[in-house]
Amino acid sequence: MKINKSLLLMSTLFCIHSTNASSPQRTRDSEDEQQSAASEQATIHAMMNGLVKKVEQLEQEIGTGNQSSDNQSREKSYVTKIKQALRPPGHGKEALVGDLPNEQEEVFRLLGNRDNLLTVSGAEPSSGIILAGLPGTGKSFFAEAVAGYLNNLEGHPKCLFYNQSAAQINAGFAGEGAGYVSALFNHIRAQVKDGKKHAILFIDEIDSVAKKRDDLGGGSAGVDMQNTLNQLLTEIADHKNNKGITIIVATNRLSDLDLAFKRTGRMNITLVFSLPNKKQIEYKIKQLSQKYFMWENSTDLLSIDTMIEHEFTYLDIEEVFKQGSYIAFLQWEDNHPEWKSKSVQWQKEHLPAKGEITIKELHYKEAMRRVLDKKEEDKKLSYDETCRKKMKLIGTLHQIKTALPHYDNRDIAKLVMGMGYDGDLKKEFPENF
Repeated sequence: MKINKSLLLMSTLFCIHSTNASSPQRTRDSEDEQQSAASEQATIHAMMNGLVKKVEQLEQEIGTGNQSSDNQSREKSYVTKIKQALRPPGHGKEALVGDLPNEQEEVFRLLGNRDNLLTVSGAEPSSGIILAGLPGTGKSFFAEAVAGYLNNLEGHPKCLFYNQSAAQINAGFAGEGAGYVSALFNHIRAQVKDGKKHAILFIDEIDSVAKKRDDLGGGSAGVDMQNTLNQLLTEIADHKNNKGITIIVATNRLSDLDLAFKRTGRMNITLVFSLPNKKQIEYKIKQLSQKYFMWENSTDLLSIDTMIEHEFTYLDIEEVFKQGSYIAFLQWEDNHPEWKSKSVQWQKEHLPAKGEITIKELHYKEAMRRVLDKKEEDKKLSYDETCRKKMKLIGTLHQIKTALPHYDNRDIAKLVMGMGYDGDLKKEFPENF
């Protein structure tokens, strides 16, 4: 509510003037009359000052009330988002695929022996871990497995697992990102303060909030993102209050992260997740055949060599199982029109028995075709984006060489590298270098 002080004062003056105008005209020749007029003006002046102060006081009270209401609404939305981020821990290390690389195995061992390590060596395990790699290579699953492992480890405090997408941090009204980051860390600290619980904060797609500050752009959006990043850096570096908290982040674009975020002291460990090899694919297939029971006796149809050739991720492998199951079920439904024509409730009470629907070769081939087509389309989109970036870079090269004619190619290369390009300039742009 906004009070129009000018309008209120003008109304008051009009009322006073009207009151004076209604009295007979007086001749102010005598000294008494002049003193009376001066006294009247002083009274009016005092009334006006009092009215202004009253209006300002009223405005302040109303503003404070609105601000308090806004703060309460914001805090309520923060609490809701934090509760949604709390997830059940994973099933532990055994849920991961096959033998782990040494670096990944060390994370489990160090976090599991946190207290012993501190007692023996004085060193605490890293509280910041970056998981980097292509989509579908198991980064999120790894974070869940770490939480599950610690939660089930005998003698270790129970582990809380907060799974937070970086995109959700910036969701909401402008300027709320930094406030939410602060609220999130304060909430988690309160949960582990007594030492009876451990917490893992997993932030996926961290590059959307921890991007290089030079890439954030200008305007209010850029300022909001920089404020959020600065708040995140401050909270992560607060080791004194972060005891019992492990921060794990995941990204597909490690090179896009701000250097201050990646530096030692905030993120001490970086694990790179590669595409699965033959042994890992075999292990994953074994896991999935237990989950997608239509495939229980049909895994020999799967071509591991084809998966390796087309650079399948764990998600790609699971998508083959899903698509094959969809196709097999729909074909079974088409072959049973009497079942298909019944109500949904009747169908639930007369579901086909386990093992009645199985994956055939035609189901597998169609599932593989769909997944390969999707991968080809994704590759084409990625190639188009790469071409656009290269064309933009070529334009930049010409602009730099024109603006800086005395710079040699090596100096220009340093400038371009600073803009985020990490390829071989001589190989990519032989006409320029």
